[in-house]
Amino acid sequence: TRIKKYLNRVTEMKISSIIENAYRLPNSFSCLECGACAMHELETKSWSNDKNVWYLEPNVHQYNLIKNEGYSILNLALSDSNKLKKFCVSNMIGWSFLETSEVIELNDHIRYIQPIQTKYNIECITYEKLQQTLNIKFDILILDIEGHEDAVLENMASLQKQNLPKIFCIECGYDWETRKRLVKNLGYDLDFYYFNNAYFSMDSPYPKNLDVINEYNKQWAEWTYNGIKIYENENTNL
Repeated sequence: TRIKKYLNRVTEMKISSIIENAYRLPNSFSCLECGACAMHELETKSWSNDKNVWYLEPNVHQYNLIKNEGYSILNLALSDSNKLKKFCVSNMIGWSFLETSEVIELNDHIRYIQPIQTKYNIECITYEKLQQTLNIKFDILILDIEGHEDAVLENMASLQKQNLPKIFCIECGYDWETRKRLVKNLGYDLDFYYFNNAYFSMDSPYPKNLDVINEYNKQWAEWTYNGIKIYENENTNL
């Protein structure tokens, strides 16, 4: 069936396709992908030609690669304040983080296997300030910022609901229970999990494809990484 074909392509399917399968999106919408990483890993590349898609990437090397391909991208870090912070780049391509992030404390062995290669100051921006700067209210937000999610979510709590995205995809990290609580406190419903991400919606005008969503939840009943159970899906009985 069509749904089973989707589920059999776990490693190939980008977040944009997962969202398209789960929700009936309009012809026009805006999206922000934070932590864009390497160009070949852009999760919303398929939307960039005819949708209003923006990327944030604090890693200057990755930023330049993506910028040179013509994507709408800013060399900024999403954070809880509008000021300079120290950004750390490891020897592993694509793994870097703000020095204020808690990822090192949460999973100390990462520091051992991924030594820091370089540090530099990066300009940070809040979600509210970013929307004001671009004059865009994003419909979809994809957040994967290596342990700094909590700080961003706590800062977003001051926003009115109309200034929050309708669909919110966030990576399930080692502090997942805290992240999940913070997202739900913003007013979101947890619709489904897919691999290492959770997908939320709030007062969304986009109808849900419930058959697809239920299949996603059945497939991703739980997820373990590095021997640690990250989540146990509370939606598996839906």
